[in-house]
Amino acid sequence: MAGSRAGMRRQRPARRHVPGAGARGEVAPGRDLDALALAVPAMLVYRMVFLNEPVTRDHVAAIVDGVVLPAAGVGPAGGGDSGRA
Repeated sequence: MAGSRAGMRRQRPARRHVPGAGARGEVAPGRDLDALALAVPAMLVYRMVFLNEPVTRDHVAAIVDGVVLPAAGVGPAGGGDSGRA
């Protein structure tokens, strides 16, 4: 299964940012951390490859604030505080 090992190698950089998120209460219980870790890079690649649009810091922040944090059960949709000022 070389394909799945290659996928895991590509996933590691994104996944390393969320290992303790559940333990720290930053992610609601039962959330799929692997899916959350892949959401931002997947959306950025889609934007670059299929839409041929640049990726900016503002775009990344919009994805994190509007998609990832609510999916994690924090931020506006989850009723929690995202910690952003």
